Formats: sequence, C-alpha cells, structure tokens
Amino acid sequence: MNRPGSIVSAHAIVLSATPFEEKNIILHFITPEHGIVGAFAKNARQSKKRFGSSIEPMNHIKVQMKAPRESSLGEAPLWFLESADLQNSFAHLRTEFQILDSGFFAVRLVKDFAIPNHADGALFRTLGRYLKEMPVQKDKSAWFKLFFWAWFTKHHGYGHILEGFAETIDQYHPHLNQLFVEEVEKDEPDLLQVYSRFSELPLAPFHLNDQVRIYEQWVQKTGIHWKYFENHLSSSFSLHR
Repeated sequence: MNRPGSIVSAHAIVLSATPFEEKNIILHFITPEHGIVGAFAKNARQSKKRFGSSIEPMNHIKVQMKAPRESSLGEAPLWFLESADLQNSFAHLRTEFQILDSGFFAVRLVKDFAIPNHADGALFRTLGRYLKEMPVQKDKSAWFKLFFWAWFTKHHGYGHILEGFAETIDQYHPHLNQLFVEEVEKDEPDLLQVYSRFSELPLAPFHLNDQVRIYEQWVQKTGIHWKYFENHLSSSFSLHR
C-alpha cells in the first residue's frame, strides 16, 4: 500500500487514453507492481512538451505518478500522472492495419477483463512480449492474436474454454493444436518461440468465421459478452446467437 501523495515510479503499458474535458486525459495502463490502474494526466492535451506522444495506447512507458487517497465510494481512485517517458512505441505495429488491430485487440482484452489493481507481473511481461514480437506478416498476426487470447483465457482460470479453441484450430494444421497446448499452459510463454513455430507451418489466414465461432464458445462457457469484439466484427457481418 502506497501512502497517499507519495511518488511512485513504474514501468507501464498504456491500455487506453480517453480525453477528459478540454485539456486532460484519463489513462489506463498496466504495471507489474500495481496491475491495471487509472491515472489522471492534467493538461496532457494542451502541453505536448510534458507528455508528447508517450501516452498513446500500446506504448511502453516509464511513469512517475502520485498515489491517490482511498475512495469513500468504494471505487478505484485515479492516480495523478506526473511524467511519462517513452521506452518503446512498438512502431512495427503501425505498419499494417491488421497488425495494429491485433495489438489493440490484446490491450483491450487486458483492460476489459484483467483484475484492476491486482499485481500480475506475468501478464505485464507477456503483454509486452506479445507487442514486441508481433509478426509483421499480416496473415500471421491473427494467429498470434488467437494465441494471446487462449493464453489470457487460461491465465484467468477459464482453461475449459480451450477445448473450443482446439476444435477450431485443429482443422488448419495438425501440429497447431500441440503448439497451443504446450505454450498456453506456461505461466509465461516463449512468444518468440511461438512466432518461430507459426512461421514454420503453412497456415492459411485465420478466417473471421472461426474467430466468431471461438467468441461464441467464450460467451457460452463464461457468460461474458465482449462488446468490443462484437462491434469489431459487425462491419463484416452480424453475430447470430
């Protein structure tokens, strides 16, 4: 527990940046020590010198932030962001729309479903490696996205859903399911090895219909609807339940 008003230094990956009023931004990021936290960046939209482009989603930054007071309403209070220094913008993610999409998919998955204010160093490091090792081939990025989705699902205690993942991916290549089983079970998978093995397999692009099928299995077994994913695919076709 940090004393209210104390300054904390931490590495963070930006999950979202939402404008607030005319000058400010409310950030959500994940750190290894504090999990997902919200932070108030005062005048961030007005002063480029103070934060620049460092607080964009998917960036790895080093932050100085002031610990908040406890909220009397039971809500997670916002930290106050003092400074943010860019460590890695993962520029390769912005070379193709599909690669960028796979990056956003992961940060939204973490933001929407990881436990707030719960330290999870394995999740922070795996997300960072996922963004760093994302394949620049757009036909492979969707497979990398699926792997992160499967690992995140297992990491958060929904291992039984992986049966549905296996049924869907087995039709693409017989060795693919074995790769998923071996690496998804690890606390921190070797994503460079995963990408290398993906590259060796003659995989067809991961079809949107199969992404929807896996999502429907997610909903069926968890009872959780993910509005982001539903909206994401709605431009291509409607989800039918």
